[in-house]
Amino acid sequence: MQILLLSISGMTWAVFLACWLRPWADERGGTEGESPLSRAFHLFLFWTALALSLLISYGPLGTRWLPDWTALSIAGLVLQWISIRFAVNAREIMGASYSGRIAETDGQRLVEEGPFRVIRHPIYLGILGMFLGTALVSGERHGLLGLTLAAVAFGRKTYLEERGLSKQFGDAFRAYRGRTGLLFPRPWWWRELLGRVIARLLCRVRVVRRQRRDFHP
Repeated sequence: MQILLLSISGMTWAVFLACWLRPWADERGGTEGESPLSRAFHLFLFWTALALSLLISYGPLGTRWLPDWTALSIAGLVLQWISIRFAVNAREIMGASYSGRIAETDGQRLVEEGPFRVIRHPIYLGILGMFLGTALVSGERHGLLGLTLAAVAFGRKTYLEERGLSKQFGDAFRAYRGRTGLLFPRPWWWRELLGRVIARLLCRVRVVRRQRRDFHP
């Protein structure tokens, strides 16, 4: 079963990358913000991480770091699919501002809609979520190592991207960075979310109590 689920995870990656990388053939003009060597290094880290996650499973890398539970592997596959949808949605929101490389492209703007309202790099969060999902599907150390290498790759790219955005948008980006999280929302967002959940629960409790009083005069 694990081999089947890991094969499905691999096919999911193949379909995702085929669709994701296709628009790069029509790259827009712009000013490069990253050297070709730096770009090549990022791609090397990414593809190595993916190979580790899906293909390289022998010796110590083939030993398990998670229990051999089918439910856990299925949960990883579901997480991978959810992460794909999250990343694709974030890219659609970016529209013309998206570029596969670090560069100042034509039509680029500082996007603050959708998930960008609370985090600055939802696309990278989605991709890392895919790596985590594959690591759960595998349950072996090669998947965990692939996830770790992917985190290094996108952590590095995030640093370079933030530096470029700060230079391009100046105070506007610095203000945006001050009120948003890198990959996860800042504490204030979680407090607001908890407050809304509690308020809805209390409202529901009051409605139920009122209905009971009306039913039993």
